Amino acid sequence: MKMSDRRFAQRFDVRVPIHYRAWNSPSEFVEAITTNVSERGLYLLTNESLKIGSPIQIRIRMPEAITGSPEAEWDCAAMVVRVHPGLAFGQPYGVGVKISYYEVTRAETEQSFAAASR
Repeated sequence: MKMSDRRFAQRFDVRVPIHYRAWNSPSEFVEAITTNVSERGLYLLTNESLKIGSPIQIRIRMPEAITGSPEAEWDCAAMVVRVHPGLAFGQPYGVGVKISYYEVTRAETEQSFAAASR
């Protein structure tokens, strides 16, 4: 097996809704859904064609099963590394994305709110 073919993070077959847009774009986020997720990347289904090498911003509620921590919203900087057209007309594109950076954006706020509500 070539080093480039190895996966360094365990992948989970999880369907999680996400929102993405071109990096630093003022445009609205586009909704998509994942088919598998890891801490380093994800594979999503979308009706929009994305270009390999394109930087994108992703917002995802990362499940506890993946991180080992309570579910939290991640704001990610990512890059499109693979694009597969749908198998038939009208079917979504499959897009492989590598996460280069993420920031947990809401976990602390929600935990603080939950603690204050008790």
